[in-house]
Amino acid sequence: MQCQRPARSFLHYGICSHSYAPGNFYRGTGIQCDGESHAGPAAHGGISRYPTTKPVGIGTGLGLSLCRGIIERHDGTLTVMSQPGQGASSCVELPIEAVCATAPVSPDRDRVPAVPDKSILIIDDEPSIASGLKRLLSRDGYTVETAANGHLALTKLRERSYDLLLSDMRMPEIDGPSLYRILECQYPHLLRRVIFLTGDTLNPETRRFLDQSAAPCLAKPCTVNEIRRAIQQVLETE
Repeated sequence: MQCQRPARSFLHYGICSHSYAPGNFYRGTGIQCDGESHAGPAAHGGISRYPTTKPVGIGTGLGLSLCRGIIERHDGTLTVMSQPGQGASSCVELPIEAVCATAPVSPDRDRVPAVPDKSILIIDDEPSIASGLKRLLSRDGYTVETAANGHLALTKLRERSYDLLLSDMRMPEIDGPSLYRILECQYPHLLRRVIFLTGDTLNPETRRFLDQSAAPCLAKPCTVNEIRRAIQQVLETE
């Protein structure tokens, strides 16, 4: 869904809370915008579409969906209220829990060991994500190459074999689900060696594909150890 950005709009931020005692909820009245707002599901508190104020072909509209995913992973809720031409406001509610003081944990104490002598192909159209993952996994001892989409990944697969594919879902030319279906026909042995990374888990089509394929998937943003652990589990499965 494309939103029209007004010539001049103002953003406000305010917070309120019932009590900071454990068991209560922290409530942040997110961001309020005085400019033109969008209609659709988000206008009534839901976020099932992907609105963007950027020009067509530039904005993915995933920002709101990503925010909701992060908040829900912390057992909170994100509600957006909007009326066409009257601005929009969002409300974030997060549970408050008691936190016990603990000693600092060494970054390497819980580090997941790499599986030796394995090669990984990273498939992602975001250069910063692909290069960051490549540096991380190369330091872990893996042989790592990258491809910007499924089409380029298939070219690399014709040149050599890989032990694991770490793929984004939304990409130009050939996206993650399309690549997976091609693998079913051409490289069926790799189906159990694919891990998806996506920030689009709220999309019904994405959820349907992941449920049908049963392919492991990490929701962005994810931690380094979550990535390492998922890779280890797939590579150690015969």
